[in-house]
Amino acid sequence: QILAWTSLVMLLGVTPEMGVAEIALIYVNDVYSLKSEDAKRFNATYFAILGGAILFTQLIVVKIFDVCKVRYSSTIAISQMANAVHMLVYASLHFVPLWAVYLNTIPTCFVFLSAIGVNSLITDRMGKGEYGFAMGCLSAVSGISGVIGPLMFSQLFAALGKRGEPYVPFLIGSAMALCGFFVTILPVRRIELSPKRLVMFSHSGIYSRIEGDFESDESEYE
Repeated sequence: QILAWTSLVMLLGVTPEMGVAEIALIYVNDVYSLKSEDAKRFNATYFAILGGAILFTQLIVVKIFDVCKVRYSSTIAISQMANAVHMLVYASLHFVPLWAVYLNTIPTCFVFLSAIGVNSLITDRMGKGEYGFAMGCLSAVSGISGVIGPLMFSQLFAALGKRGEPYVPFLIGSAMALCGFFVTILPVRRIELSPKRLVMFSHSGIYSRIEGDFESDESEYE
């Protein structure tokens, strides 16, 4: 169950994020009518700020979360909510000044915490023999999302742009991330907090967990 739900969360989060990454700056340049030189200057500044924000998040925020013992599901939920918020900002560009796009790097940098939360949760809830299989599945989901996202959102952006509604793909992406948020705080959180024994049958053994400890019952195969 934990692998299925976290895969769904990754799909709902990575797909719109990868798709929006392809169209966001194009939309910004269009909304604010940035000419070639202005667009290059904006793009360079934006990525410099975003890179610094991501570095701060990875080095400082992750450490703070670890010290404060923030639950893995909470880390994922924060990431999904940040994902939804930053896409809403893009959808609202006609109503906000250009500097708001720079501020939008704050929620954007938290989006990358999702992978950390999911990996930590999988490590915590699954046996060592199943970890590789689980990470392979999650990598496959991320890869599929990386293909579907740009294709889906670029086509939506092109089609809806002709109708004067280029902001709609961002709303769709925000809604998908919001669905990922609710999946995280409901089934994923429930599984993380569950004190019950979780048993997984697989090619490598039967793995059970009680209060964080996994044991392989090899006697079943003797």
